[in-house]
Amino acid sequence: MVTQPQLRDRLWWPGVLLTDSAAKAKALKDYQHVMAQLASWEVEADDDVTATI
Repeated sequence: MVTQPQLRDRLWWPGVLLTDSAAKAKALKDYQHVMAQLASWEVEADDDVTATI
């Protein structure tokens, strides 16, 4: 449910946010995997790449 009028009129389907616990768990797992990869690459990278990461 969207309660702020400035947002309500800008949404494709006003007030709708659907979530699934399995999808949320997968998204969290994917996020953690990506963050772990970035941390690993940062350790192995030179200064220029580290600044980018």
